[in-house]
Amino acid sequence: MHGFEVKAIAERLEKLLSIKDRCKRLEDEAKKVHIGMTEGKNEKIKLEEDIDKIEKRIRQLEEQRAMKVSMKMMKDSELITLQVNANAVNEDILNMEHEFENVAAAPW
Repeated sequence: MHGFEVKAIAERLEKLLSIKDRCKRLEDEAKKVHIGMTEGKNEKIKLEEDIDKIEKRIRQLEEQRAMKVSMKMMKDSELITLQVNANAVNEDILNMEHEFENVAAAPW
C-alpha cells in the first residue's frame, strides 16, 4: 500500500459537513422563529391598540347614555308637571261650566 489511509479523514470531513449542515438548518429555523416572534409582537401591539380604541368608544357611549338617561328623567318630570297642570286646567274648566250652568239656570 502506498500513501496514507484517507478513510478516517473522509469520515471526519463528512461528520464536519453534517454538523455544519445541521447548524445552517438551525440558523434558518432560528431566523423563521425570530420573524414569527416579531410579527406576533406587532400583531399583539395592533390588537392592544384596537382594544384601547374600543374601550375609549365604550366609555364615550356610556357617558352619552348617562346623559340621555338624565335628560329622559328630566323630560319625564316635565311631562308629569304638565299633566298635573293639564288636569288642574280641565278641572277648572269643568268647574266653570258647572258654575255657568248654575248661574244660567238660577231663577231671576
